[in-house]
Order: sequence, then structure tokens, then C-alpha cells
Amino acid sequence: MGTSGIFAAHESAAGSLNHMHIESRTDSSMVLHIDCADGTGRVRVYSLFPGVLLGFNDFTASSVTSYGGEITDGLKLNYCAEGRCEVRISDSLCLFLGPGDLSIDTREAKDLFSFPSRRYHGVELFFHRTALQERAPQLFRDMGIDVCAIGKKFCPARQGFIAPAPEKIKNIFMAMNSPPLECELNYYRIKAVELLLLLSFMDFPAENKRRTFFTRGQMEIAKQVMATITQDLSRHYSIEKLAENYGISPTSLKKYFRGVYGKSISAYLLESRMSAAAAALQETRRTIADIAAAVGYENASKFAAAFKAATGQNPLEYRRKYRCGM
Repeated sequence: MGTSGIFAAHESAAGSLNHMHIESRTDSSMVLHIDCADGTGRVRVYSLFPGVLLGFNDFTASSVTSYGGEITDGLKLNYCAEGRCEVRISDSLCLFLGPGDLSIDTREAKDLFSFPSRRYHGVELFFHRTALQERAPQLFRDMGIDVCAIGKKFCPARQGFIAPAPEKIKNIFMAMNSPPLECELNYYRIKAVELLLLLSFMDFPAENKRRTFFTRGQMEIAKQVMATITQDLSRHYSIEKLAENYGISPTSLKKYFRGVYGKSISAYLLESRMSAAAAALQETRRTIADIAAAVGYENASKFAAAFKAATGQNPLEYRRKYRCGM
């Protein structure tokens, strides 16, 4: 499948899924808008070479169904710049891509992508192996770049690879976020070649490869606990009691939760409380004491101190600055 065929797969997917449409298209790029069940996404796709696609994925949602059509037989690189993304290692095991992580995979894309933090920004590169074997860019041949060899190196037995990206790799992906507009496409091409060249010769430190895998059951426990603690922010829960509800130890619960959401239960709850309080300060005329109680603080002074630590402003200052039309 050449680049035109891969673009056609995206167009076909957009045409057959009523939650997605093409915002714009040129000969070398496409912008997709995606309506998710609880949010939206925007994907910018660039055709760099025959069989090579670059994508910028931005989602504010908890999940999205596959939007790339039937794209198989490829090497996929995924770099997480912000948020978290679930990566399926097998039918029963998953791990999570967090900020600064790189995944390398040769398997067929799954049907559903999950974002536990409801925010994800990532950069993705797809290399179609058959297309590159038949018509590899001259630049690849001159530099001895072999996409199939890179896939075998990082994904033996078709197992996915995930690790914190080394600084040199991270810098390439970060640079892709601010290309010179006058030579945007060629800039992306150079960065893709630079990335493949580094992966051809670079070995990741062994300690970078150690990751904790989670079963579907463990992930479900973490998600149910998240739903419980955020359903009513005025309530207080003990980790011991939450763990007892699922017949596991507090240590295991903390491990599952951090693995899925990238932060501790207490940090996640504090962030949720401050976010809800900020929205109430902006959108309602409720008193500070009333808002404090609604997010779990009996003492308004303690709430004000926590809010200032989180936002840099006390509640009254925040309300004056951000409230509109009240």
C-alpha cells in the first residue's frame, strides 16, 4: 500500500464513521476532526514519503475508536508529549504511555484507544514495510536505513516495545512541534530520517525497559476507584477501605491507580477538587464556604490555602479574574 492508499484508508474511515470528518486536505496532508463519546479530537496527518505517514494526535476525551482505517504491515512509533495512553501488549495485558515515553510496535492497531487522564497529545510515525521494500526513498538507501530491521530489533516475536525516550529521541519529537512554516514538509522528512537513523544504531538502557504490566482486572479496579472518589468530592475515603472493597491490599491499590493515572490517589483527588472548585468560582455565585464544603473542606481557610497552592491565587482573586458576566 503506497501513501495514496494509506490516505485512502483514512478517507474511507472518515466516510464510514459518523463521528469523524475531514476538515481539510492537500496532496500531502489531511486534518481530521473526531467527535468522541465524551470529548473531541483533532489529528493532523502528513505524507512524508511513499509509505510513510506522520500524525499529530490531540484528544480531550477518555477514549476513541480506531480512526486510521485498515492499516497493517507496518512499523509504528508513538511518542507521548502530554497525558496518558493505554497500550495493549496482549489480549490480557496493558501498560501506559506517559509523557516522554516512546512505543514501537509492528502489530495491527487495536480498535479502541483509551486516555485515562482525558487528555492526550502525541506524535505518531507509521512506516508501511511493503511499500518501503518496493520503493524506498533514495535517502533511506543512501543511509542504510532498514525499517524491517528496526522492527525486528525492538519488537522480536512481534512484541511491542515501550520505554522512556532517550534525550536525543525526545528532542526530535519536540522539534516536530515547531517546524519552519516555509519548509514544513521537508523539515518533517528530515526529522523522520534522523529518527530512523538513531533507532538503527541506538540501544536503550536496560533500566529504561522495565515496565509494570497490568491486567484488565487490575485496570478496571483503578478505574472504578477513580469513579468512586470523584463522584462526590465532598466525601472522604480511606485507601484501606477502598482496597478492602476489592479484596486487595492498599499497596496493590496504590500501584494499580498510579499505573493507570500516573499519579497517587490523593494527588488525583486533590486535582479533581481544585478543578471543580475553579469551575464553581467562575460559573456560579456560590459562597467560598459553600464551594469549600462541596469539594471536601469543612474549613474555608484550609480550602483557600490549598486552592492558592494549586493555582497561585486565593479563591476571591481567582473569581475576580476569571468570572465573566456575573
